[in-house]
Amino acid sequence: MSFSSLVKEELTKIVIKDEDQRKAELAGFMITNCIVTREEGAFILKMSTENELAIRRVYTTLKTHYGIIAKSNVERPKIPGAVPLYHLKIFDKTDLKTIFDESFININEKLQIVLNDKSIILKDDECQKCFLRGVFLGSGSVINPDSRYHLEVVASNQENAIFINEIIESFDIKAKMIKRKKDYIIYLKGAESISTFLAAIGANQGTLKFEETRVIKEVRNNINRVSNFENANFDKTVDASLSQLEDIMLIRKTRKFSKLPEPLKELARLRLSYKEATFEELRKNA
Repeated sequence: MSFSSLVKEELTKIVIKDEDQRKAELAGFMITNCIVTREEGAFILKMSTENELAIRRVYTTLKTHYGIIAKSNVERPKIPGAVPLYHLKIFDKTDLKTIFDESFININEKLQIVLNDKSIILKDDECQKCFLRGVFLGSGSVINPDSRYHLEVVASNQENAIFINEIIESFDIKAKMIKRKKDYIIYLKGAESISTFLAAIGANQGTLKFEETRVIKEVRNNINRVSNFENANFDKTVDASLSQLEDIMLIRKTRKFSKLPEPLKELARLRLSYKEATFEELRKNA
């Protein structure tokens, strides 16, 4: 299981009792995952994800708190080992009206899912955290920190992307936004930013795992840096020693060794006896 899947599995187990917080999470999921299509002249809301637990959480929320039974199906790929795609559809006119009347989302003139009540989401930190949790469940991914530090969420609408980015930064998290084809990507690169984000959305075990991996990685990198430094110094010592040995042999060959000052003669004898020693070690033994 990927690190993203582990985090999302933990998030789907969080129990929300406050109604506004529940709506905020659902809104976060739907503005990053839900699309509007038309079939036989009727509007359809469609959500799709590779994460079964995330789509099941949305299905349960719609059923339990809105009385909406979304149509679900699984698209199983023909390629062996490929991940199934889980779909939810809402097409009943009464259900659609309920969604738009009672949740925090609506449809704009471009048939895009947008927020219709940002003020309630912004009313306190908990609602904002629930909203970001929904955003991550809807389109988020985080790379295993053992590889590199990268977390991102995807929004198809610029207005939604800017709002998501502003909420992330309200928690003192450094985020950047770019456009990739038709989508807007909000991403985090710094380890501290990613850790803070995971903690904010309630992924406590994910945060601990991230920090543990991060510490091990940094210790390993420090050890490698020290080792590389020592190896580089050793290489320099060997190169210097070989050069000195060549010089000593040349002096001997030209019969000029006896003309050297006594201290240099002693250093030359020590170099011939201790070929891998540093110059400082030879000087101390001279």
